[in-house]
Amino acid sequence: MIRAAVLDFDGTLIDSLTQGITLMKRIVATLGCQEPDWEYVRRRWGTYWRVLLADALPDADVEVFHEHWRVLEQECTDGYPPYPGARATVETLRARGLATALHTNRGPSGRLDDRLREANLPRTLFDVIHTPEDGTPPKPHPDSLRAVLHKLNLRDPRSAYVVSDHTDDAHMAREVGCRFIGVLTGAANRADFERFGAHVTIVDSIADVPGIVD
Repeated sequence: MIRAAVLDFDGTLIDSLTQGITLMKRIVATLGCQEPDWEYVRRRWGTYWRVLLADALPDADVEVFHEHWRVLEQECTDGYPPYPGARATVETLRARGLATALHTNRGPSGRLDDRLREANLPRTLFDVIHTPEDGTPPKPHPDSLRAVLHKLNLRDPRSAYVVSDHTDDAHMAREVGCRFIGVLTGAANRADFERFGAHVTIVDSIADVPGIVD
């Protein structure tokens, strides 16, 4: 019996990729960093930011880059738009009696509350919100997901669906024992998810999730 949905944020509920890549390109030009492989950045989007920067921009000062990022994000008044059906999906799952958790590598220092407000996704839509700033390693470390399940009082991981655009999260869910739904709005494509076989259910977007968690 499915009792909970554990939802990723960037690339799953909100589209931060398009504008995020644009901001990164501006900072790379400003700092004079060597151009990264932008396809690699796109496919790793949603990875904990320190890890992503260290991998994609090894010649960059991570702290200096992040400070530029914070300034530019504050100047972006439009925020990151939610994907169509994001709020309606969470509300539908809750109406069916499922607990909902937001599991993201974007913590308070990453302006999580601002992004939730801009996307019209109030915190009250989630029974649990868990980020690396809550004291666990960032995703995709399995202890991060285990902490979410503990907060939801779920002893059987098979009673939860993890929903994400990232194959890292699919690996994490499989290791912990949760079911997984891969959405095609972010980092991974259909072929990436198909490599997981029957463990992963693939849908086009977050709007299609209620048809699976039924």
